[in-house]
Amino acid sequence: MVSSIFLKNKMAAKISGVLIDLSGTIHVENTVMPGAIQALKRLRKTGVSVRFVTNTTKESKDTLLNRLNGLGFDIKSEEVFTSLTAARQVVKKRNLRPLLFLGSDASKDFHGIDVNNPNAVVVGLAPDCFSYEIAVELVGEENCPTKVTQKFLEEEFASSKLTRIIILDEMDQLESKSQEILYTIFEWPSLPKSKLVLIGIANALDLTDRILPRLQARPKCKPELLHFAPYTRDQIVKIIQDRLTVVEEGSSILDTSAIQFCARKVSAMAGDMRKALDICRRAVEVVESGERKQQILQPVHTAESPRKRPETPPKPKKVGISQIASVVAEVYGSRLVAGPGIEQPTIPLQQKLLICTFLLMTKDRNTKEVVLGKFHDTYCKICTRRKVSQLGQEDFLGLCNILETRGLLGIKRAKDTRMMKVTLKIDEKEVDYALQDKTLLSSILQEGMPTTS
Repeated sequence: MVSSIFLKNKMAAKISGVLIDLSGTIHVENTVMPGAIQALKRLRKTGVSVRFVTNTTKESKDTLLNRLNGLGFDIKSEEVFTSLTAARQVVKKRNLRPLLFLGSDASKDFHGIDVNNPNAVVVGLAPDCFSYEIAVELVGEENCPTKVTQKFLEEEFASSKLTRIIILDEMDQLESKSQEILYTIFEWPSLPKSKLVLIGIANALDLTDRILPRLQARPKCKPELLHFAPYTRDQIVKIIQDRLTVVEEGSSILDTSAIQFCARKVSAMAGDMRKALDICRRAVEVVESGERKQQILQPVHTAESPRKRPETPPKPKKVGISQIASVVAEVYGSRLVAGPGIEQPTIPLQQKLLICTFLLMTKDRNTKEVVLGKFHDTYCKICTRRKVSQLGQEDFLGLCNILETRGLLGIKRAKDTRMMKVTLKIDEKEVDYALQDKTLLSSILQEGMPTTS
């Protein structure tokens, strides 16, 4: 069988402990990730200390633990560390009295903490808490208008001599119909005499442009964006190879060409390292499953000589490009535009920028096709203008190939790569539906073709 990418006994001497993220790694809500329970049991047998971490703030540690053990895991309370328990430790150490913007279940982790006359704020994933309950607690009046809560906080931020920091993780979760919550929060640092520092964290690189466009027109509220660039192909290859070096017979698990193929595909799509590792893991499981089936189907020889030595087990089969390609097709799907009755998938930012660049060039030049070389040059300028990392020409061509297989673009081959011609294979009216991002498209079209400088 193929050697699984798990800790072996040899690793126990090198590694003293393992931190395992919870949501998205071993479970998603009430669903166990395939093989997670078995993998955890094998890991514990090595004797390595195991601890579990999570940044969830929507439920208490006890609720989370009951959920995990109810799914079949065997996890002790002292093995789990959450962001809520970390916040409680900070509150106790500094003798703070927090105002809790938490759900009712998450608030259980702060049982016994003094919350009277608050001098600190703990914010979790609980949009409903930005309403009457908090206002009543602060002002002491029943049926208090929501505006009173906002006014209280604004006065507190403007009058305090202390520098306060609010960190909004998973900012996407606060999105609402009119974005009133987010606009209000983003205005707080610009209040007169305010010493508030607001740090927002989101997965989408274009979040503020897409759902908070009015911030661009207000210099004091306009956020400073810090983009963490996606992983490049070379970085993905290096990380996968480093992971394999700590596994016994790691070089026999994945073929070098398969690693390169995986890195090329993932870097062209979104540059998500977790996705690359997940693809490799699932490809290993595909090969392992296939070899198990072969062993089961082999005939059993009952009349063998007792002196005959057992045959040497066959050398484990490496994961090749075909297995990686199969998993990539499963992970990313074969089409960008969903069919009737199927939920529309989210298109990665790089693909959106590529399609928007194409539309800009065809509208500007009144043509239906563009040359790949000039297409890539224009795309790079748009990425620079929007302060987004850009793909090299080789990875850019790979991204065009992916969009071609999904029925959005057509490519006419040529001996010179830069002379290849690219066409749009769907109607322009369908682009809005495919992108699901009219703000990005309209802003790029309004800005026009970038200058040649």
